Amino acid sequence: MNMRMAAALCGAALLFATASHSAPKSLVKIQKISKIQAAKIASLGYDVVSIKDGYAEAVLDKAEAAALSGKGYSLKTLIADLDKYVEQMKGTQNKTDAYYNYAKVETVLGDWAKKYSEICRLESIGKSCENNDIWALKISDNPQKNEQEPAVLLMGAHHSREWPSIEVPMAVAEKLLTNYSENPEIKRLVDTREIWIVPVVNPDGVIYSMEKSKFWRKNRRKNSDGTFGVDLNRNYGYQWGDVGSSNSGYSDTYHGPHAFSEPESIAIKKLA
Repeated sequence: MNMRMAAALCGAALLFATASHSAPKSLVKIQKISKIQAAKIASLGYDVVSIKDGYAEAVLDKAEAAALSGKGYSLKTLIADLDKYVEQMKGTQNKTDAYYNYAKVETVLGDWAKKYSEICRLESIGKSCENNDIWALKISDNPQKNEQEPAVLLMGAHHSREWPSIEVPMAVAEKLLTNYSENPEIKRLVDTREIWIVPVVNPDGVIYSMEKSKFWRKNRRKNSDGTFGVDLNRNYGYQWGDVGSSNSGYSDTYHGPHAFSEPESIAIKKLA
């Protein structure tokens, strides 16, 4: 597909962390460290979710916490068991049904493609590891044609636990579609660009996160060492295997056996 793609990864990260099948995870404060030290810890594959002046916060199981303590780091547990914490939060702001799930995204995109067919079309740009469609909605004044126009790509859910990242591209798509005929500025944007919306890059992970393990981050690839999942955001070719990723399948930042090893990242590569 020949197009000039300005890629924008929209989304806000939920303070969720990946849990393994058996080891409970805790939210831990790593105290009295510099930002450089925090970045080094993250580069080793630890799930560092926040870096501040003088400390960092990470999601660790007992073995990971013990390993960092053994290296002389001072740790303070903020939330001892994140699974239990989320269960206790049910009925408040962390209800799963407050967010788009994969099935709802699929349904809503299909409805939009029918209702606004003059300015959008829906296509599957590939299949995930578990054979779920990776849906892309193209919004343009001539959606069936590949025009030589600037293109924009909005994506969500590279990391499956980041449910709010699905909301952003869906909200943008809805705004463009429902206001096209009434808002001159939106009409101008749609008429002069090819806008691609991929709300769920990682469908398998999102389904698994919402139905089985809320803290799951990676896709659902079965790795050769018996572990599951590749961090799709670290599976692209640019600086693959660099700082901030891991070569261990046990890590939440596992970059995969090689760049573009995953069908999900390949689908985005082909689209872009």
